Amino acid sequence: MPLYGHELSEAINPYAALVGWAVKLDKGDFIGRESLRGWKRNPGQTRVGLRLEGKRIARQGTTVLDALRAVGTVTSGTFSPTLQRSLAMALVEPPFARAGTPLALDVRGHREPAGVVELPFYRRSPQTEK
Repeated sequence: MPLYGHELSEAINPYAALVGWAVKLDKGDFIGRESLRGWKRNPGQTRVGLRLEGKRIARQGTTVLDALRAVGTVTSGTFSPTLQRSLAMALVEPPFARAGTPLALDVRGHREPAGVVELPFYRRSPQTEK
């Protein structure tokens, strides 16, 4: 789930945060509508889920790297006791947002391998009725 102050803020538009479904551009005239229309066409960076290969935890502000350069920034991260994995969300450039894309994170000076995964990280299986 996106958190305000991490994945949602005045600096992160709703289309980059993948919550554009909550924006109703056709509901009358309001301040900021034209800016939102521009972001809908070109959201800039996109929120992605990352699964780290190791147990190090990527915190807010950690740099996301491809093989050559920085391509984004971690917005939040933790170790998931349910999945027994280190997970993070980040804003990355659109070409690096596809699930399966290998990336790395600069965690306290160490390059940690990570991969883009689909969000949400965990889905409950449908419960069967008795």
